[in-house]
Amino acid sequence: MRTEVYNFVDGRRSYYDIYKAVYAESAAAGSWYYGTVTLEDVVRLLDAAVAAGALTLK
Repeated sequence: MRTEVYNFVDGRRSYYDIYKAVYAESAAAGSWYYGTVTLEDVVRLLDAAVAAGALTLK
């Protein structure tokens, strides 16, 4: 689901909006397939991308 998190980054969505979208995708397929998506994981992933310079925050 890491790739899906990045796919939802568009400059308009908040971290929480991205989490809700990715959570909905994972819930539709089942946690047995995608694993469990948490808000903390999404925040850590996006914060790491910001720290690495791959993303910038508005």
